[in-house]
Amino acid sequence: MKIIGIGFSARKQGNCLKLLEYCLENFKERGFETEFLNAYDLKITPCSHCNYECFAHKECSTKDDVSEVYKKCEAADIIIFAIPTYSGHLSSIYFAFTERAQPIFKSFQECAEKLLKKINFIIIGNLSSGFEK
Repeated sequence: MKIIGIGFSARKQGNCLKLLEYCLENFKERGFETEFLNAYDLKITPCSHCNYECFAHKECSTKDDVSEVYKKCEAADIIIFAIPTYSGHLSSIYFAFTERAQPIFKSFQECAEKLLKKINFIIIGNLSSGFEK
């Protein structure tokens, strides 16, 4: 079984990444194949000024690492997203990554089958980041 972990921190070695590495190491010790990706090291470009060319041409006109990461996610059995919160919101690099799924999956059903059913989340926040009881 293959597990891929993706950290969406703005820092090279933030708390989310440390926790994700800990989880993946535990899975590896139990015999799982694991892969760690740090969004900090990837080129993830948000959607911008495209006029939805991806829908007309079936491919995103933006060239970066996003499509390869989604291919790795499709090949995995379990996906773990580690996402920090900044000012009470998920990191912007996570949102940029998710919005780029539009041209990759033909429908919500395909996205659910190939991606959403596999995802587990680790979200790190604190009281000073806007959380209220």
